[in-house]
Amino acid sequence: MKTNSVDFLLDPKKIGDQRIYFLSGNEISMIQGLKEGIVKSFVEKKNNEVLRIQNITLYKNEKSLFSNNKIVCVEEIKGLTEKIISELILKDDVFVFESMNSPSNKKIKSFLASNKNSLLIECYELDKNSKIKIIKAFLNDHNKSLDENIFWYLVDVLDNKYGYLIRELEKINNLNNDTLKKIENVKMVLSNSYTGSEKIFFDILKTNDFLVDCYRKRINDETDLNYFFYSFKNFSSMLLDNLNESEFTQNLPKYLFKEKENFLNIFKKINDNKRRGLIKLLYKTEKMMRINFNKNKELGLRFLLNYKKIIVS
Repeated sequence: MKTNSVDFLLDPKKIGDQRIYFLSGNEISMIQGLKEGIVKSFVEKKNNEVLRIQNITLYKNEKSLFSNNKIVCVEEIKGLTEKIISELILKDDVFVFESMNSPSNKKIKSFLASNKNSLLIECYELDKNSKIKIIKAFLNDHNKSLDENIFWYLVDVLDNKYGYLIRELEKINNLNNDTLKKIENVKMVLSNSYTGSEKIFFDILKTNDFLVDCYRKRINDETDLNYFFYSFKNFSSMLLDNLNESEFTQNLPKYLFKEKENFLNIFKKINDNKRRGLIKLLYKTEKMMRINFNKNKELGLRFLLNYKKIIVS
């Protein structure tokens, strides 16, 4: 089956009916927000154990010692076929896959969309109607009331990326209803929500001083750090999955057209040893980010410089 990402975000009751959740599209912050919401729901409602694996070939159908079943978060779709999907649907565990838009996953997504035991959720930047729905739902959930002119101001100025929009709404939530009556107060508390943190990836071949300066200017809080890391993880999968220049160019998503030249220059520096190094770095960094819930900026900066070191070595 296929569902609208915003409707799914706003209706938690939709979580729990399927065995496979496949998150795709090109909006990283929404993909991560949906994944966290699905995992949280299964842990709270069904006491599922959370298992994170790199790809489905590493999955073992073993009973958990601490809970009835597992919710398995699969970081990439390597090894995933229609046959494997049909087998997974019969398991007791629940599976969450994430895969950015690519010609290589079109067939899998078509198969998932036609199966009632799986749910395909495609994530893109929010349009105006979607922003209206999310803002209204957030205000209702937090018992906030706004004058009409302030509400429409938020619709116009808040970011189209889900993660950044929620971050700014949380700033609004810190104001009491009396303070919210004046648009000047709202404008004061809101900052420029989009930092362009994912663009740092395409500058990876520039000097370390340049990268450090960009990083310190663009990574201001945990939302920025998460978006920065998962954008690197997404772009890295394109470097790792394509073995030659022709295949890489053919599979490059259309939304990255403006970065094609920079991306291709990075790809040309990749070899098997560097692929192994990047996989190890990504895995180690993500593991540290999960353990260290108070993620600090220095962790991301070390990751950036180590990534650069592997690419140019």
